[in-house]
Amino acid sequence: MKCKISDSCCVYHACMSDDCQKDVVLSQGHAGWGKGRCEGVILRRKWTEYEINYIIKFYPDKLASDIAKDLNRSLKQIYYKVKLLKIHKSEEFKASELSGRLNKNNNFKGLEFRFKQGCNPRNKGIKQIDYMSSEGIKK
Repeated sequence: MKCKISDSCCVYHACMSDDCQKDVVLSQGHAGWGKGRCEGVILRRKWTEYEINYIIKFYPDKLASDIAKDLNRSLKQIYYKVKLLKIHKSEEFKASELSGRLNKNNNFKGLEFRFKQGCNPRNKGIKQIDYMSSEGIKK
């Protein structure tokens, strides 16, 4: 079965198993998605030039999850393509609150629960056998 408009726009698969009854997408056709029955083959959609350029342009300053939603791809696909393209997040993004990184410039949760400078942990200077059971040490 071939697409009448373009070779790269649709995804097809061959029959591999008679027992599989999963619904899968056969084509991202021009009048919507077609439905079919899965027959044991993993479906793949080729990366378009638009998608690759979109990732190159927006990945350094945008969340990967947002890019995945925009391109209708999984987060795993985005991360794998980014790895192949050798793209990295920008320093501005890494310093922003959006990145989720912990740094002194951002107000983030958990800062008040960290050890303050000069505070000692409650087990400092105590041998392990004095505060742990022998079963806990074995684990």
